[in-house]
Amino acid sequence: MSMKVKAKEQLQKVGTYAGKYRYVMMPELYTALTQDKVIKEAALRS
Repeated sequence: MSMKVKAKEQLQKVGTYAGKYRYVMMPELYTALTQDKVIKEAALRS
């Protein structure tokens, strides 16, 4: 299973990098997962 992501430059307002621009990874495709799929993936990875 793969996920499509994009990097977005974003100004950090708190924390170590406050006031600096950093790249943040964000999902590019939003799809709803079925409950069965979530349970199967969680079981596989635990």
